[in-house]
Amino acid sequence: MKSPSEKKFAKLASEHQLLLGLLLALTPIVALTIYLVWFVSDWSWHGKVFASAMVFLPLLLSLLHLPARLSQQWRVLVNVAESVRRGDYSLRGRGSRDPGAYGELVRELNALAEQLQQQRLHTVEQQLLVEKIIRDIDVAIFAFDHQQRLTLANTMALHLLQAPIEQLRQQSAEALGMHGLLAVQDSEVREHAFASQHGQWHVRVEQYRERGLPHYLLFVSDLQHVLRREEQKVWTRLIRVLSHEVNNSLSPIISISESLRTVSHDLPAETADDLQHGLQVIQERASSLNRFVRRYAELARLPTPQCQPIDLREVLNALKTLQAASQVEFDIEPGPLPVFVDAGQLQQALLNLLKNAIEAGDEGAPVQLRVRASKQQISLQVLDQGSGIANPGNLFVPFYSTKPGGSGIGLLISRQIVEAHGGSLSLRNRKDRQGCIAEVLLPKALG
Repeated sequence: MKSPSEKKFAKLASEHQLLLGLLLALTPIVALTIYLVWFVSDWSWHGKVFASAMVFLPLLLSLLHLPARLSQQWRVLVNVAESVRRGDYSLRGRGSRDPGAYGELVRELNALAEQLQQQRLHTVEQQLLVEKIIRDIDVAIFAFDHQQRLTLANTMALHLLQAPIEQLRQQSAEALGMHGLLAVQDSEVREHAFASQHGQWHVRVEQYRERGLPHYLLFVSDLQHVLRREEQKVWTRLIRVLSHEVNNSLSPIISISESLRTVSHDLPAETADDLQHGLQVIQERASSLNRFVRRYAELARLPTPQCQPIDLREVLNALKTLQAASQVEFDIEPGPLPVFVDAGQLQQALLNLLKNAIEAGDEGAPVQLRVRASKQQISLQVLDQGSGIANPGNLFVPFYSTKPGGSGIGLLISRQIVEAHGGSLSLRNRKDRQGCIAEVLLPKALG
């Protein structure tokens, strides 16, 4: 148990405690000085007063200045510690050159603030990297709090929900129609209809804790996209084999037919005419088949896009100058349209879609290219007035075409180009009238 005097002493500020301790320590010296000056010495009264003033005034001034000095030094340390507690690591304490314990304490506190500042900078850089990866990854990521309300969604997730994060944040999983997906144990394949796409999805749910409460991360992967990539690899290998074998067979056929046509002039006229006609048919069909194979070989040889940051208007302006786009009405939203694309490849993909739209309608029927931009992506819609889509399941099947003499490769190449740029290509029938809408979605480039 502390005595009442000890309790009162503990309530004093540290600098006042130090001052009181010094006064107690100096009391014997002061008493001895007074005794020697006033009772032992034979100095005059003025001499005793002067001697006492010379001894006690500096001592008194030093004792009065000491608490203020100590309070100032402690205040410096308190300010630095308080700024660190508040998350501001830029403040540094003065007095680091002091060779004593105070200087050592200041140096250690400054070193701590510097280390915390560097750690925060590293954390911010890592966080920006993670945010960029999450934003650009082709997996939809949703974060829900302990009440299953949406708190975060990356670009792919927002594309599936077709709404900005400001509109979706704090909505419940049930309101978003995703309550069933959150009930998945570990990972499953689920069929689900999002606002922009219906299909088979690989769904995985991970749980983490924040402030002791359970939160949820929902990962949704498009299985159709994965299957398309595998399908594309199979078609590419098949086309390469067919191109090699067919070209090896066609080249000698064309060559031999040309040689036979040359020597057929020595035959009787009637026989020569029949032979010439037959050889011409062989040569024409062989040349047609050769062109057909070369056309499909383009799919297998499609190069990796050489992307650069540009404004999409550059590609659209180049399209306007082409004869194939002469009957296309361009409806382009004002404002910048920043994209990171290979301009040549993207122009080829859009030109394929415009040609399909023109050929789908009657001669002279208008075709519209509508361009709109959102916060995360840019939409390019090609609207025609044709008969619409009768068999959507075969849209991207190689060798399938509803057009006479069509190869069925235009849409396939366009989709391959768009997906190589991180975008998507979809086709659907129009609701306002007869016709089709081909929509390209491209991610917006970072400003």
